[in-house]
Amino acid sequence: MMKKYSALSILSIMLLCSLTLVPAAHATNGYFANGYGVNDQALGGAGVALPQDSLDAAVNPANMAFLGKRYDLGLAFFNPNRQYTVTGNPSGAPGTFGLAPGTVKSDSKWFVIPSFGANWVIDGNSSVGLSIFGNGGMNTDYPTNTFGGSQPTGVDLMQLFIAPTYARKLDGAPQHAIGISPIFAIQRFEARGLQAFSAFSSNPNDLTNNGYSYSYGIGARIGYQGEIVPNLLNLGLAYQTRTYMTTFDKYRGLFADNGNFDIPSNWTLGLAYKATPALTFLVDMQRINYSDVK
Repeated sequence: MMKKYSALSILSIMLLCSLTLVPAAHATNGYFANGYGVNDQALGGAGVALPQDSLDAAVNPANMAFLGKRYDLGLAFFNPNRQYTVTGNPSGAPGTFGLAPGTVKSDSKWFVIPSFGANWVIDGNSSVGLSIFGNGGMNTDYPTNTFGGSQPTGVDLMQLFIAPTYARKLDGAPQHAIGISPIFAIQRFEARGLQAFSAFSSNPNDLTNNGYSYSYGIGARIGYQGEIVPNLLNLGLAYQTRTYMTTFDKYRGLFADNGNFDIPSNWTLGLAYKATPALTFLVDMQRINYSDVK
């Protein structure tokens, strides 16, 4: 006897099978975090179609319409262990500089990354919120003068985002919502121990060892989230514009485009499949347009 399967059963099987095809998860997506807020990080950054907490504006502003009044405060402990290994002695060829053989580990290993969010209900269909989050732990601090020069080698990049949000359920379709978040960004950067590259820089005086430099900018994130199969399947879609930043004035000779370091646009598409009241499968696809920024 041939066993018949419903469309929902087939979808469940497909989602389960997809778990075996997902590549290994990484701590960051380039210099973006893999998730923002404790709940999102626990899901590996997935959740564009699943309302979770008031940090959702970092993922999908539309999710905020379904949260009600709430406040969230989180602390993430990030432990990236960085090192490099050099094998073989320097060649001594003209125009080159040698690296000493051996393994050198970065001293900066532990970072605390806080996050905060709040959401307030305006009426039955709309809400306003505030999400504060960041990218951190992008710091190397090697206790050696890797490329020669007078200082140990390392870089430090930190990003902070402040995102006020307005989200609204669609009139006549309260299971669907849209949201928008203007994003105010602050970046801090420092580089040390790169004097050996001065000959390749358009501005050697603004290449390295200049302390911290700050840049400021603005962008926006818009999103949609809705229930496309009642009580079973949600669809989420979010797009973040390029965040246009002021230049790192102290490092005009290091960054391309005379010190400019904009934050690239990105988009995320995802599904949330509610297999049971206690079990939800999430599938997200994200693209970060790094190539748009020199």
